Amino acid sequence: MLTYNLIMLVGCTSKDLQVAGNLDYMREVNSPQETLKKAVELKYRQNLHETRDKKYLIYLGGKVYVDYDAFRNTSKVNTMSSLGLEF
Repeated sequence: MLTYNLIMLVGCTSKDLQVAGNLDYMREVNSPQETLKKAVELKYRQNLHETRDKKYLIYLGGKVYVDYDAFRNTSKVNTMSSLGLEF
């Protein structure tokens, strides 16, 4: 389901899409606790309306963060969206 949502988001964006990722392995000293976290950050921006004289632009933008811990089999998704006006 998450993969489908990411594909649909990529298909809806026009040109401003950035993807970044990170992989972290942590283990505490003198403890059997360890984590392997995979993080993906997706930034997007979709222009909604631009005037003919290109003085004003209304856009929808945001970020999606997906964190997955492979050892504990847990995931967390955080999103942030914004409606912007450029002039």
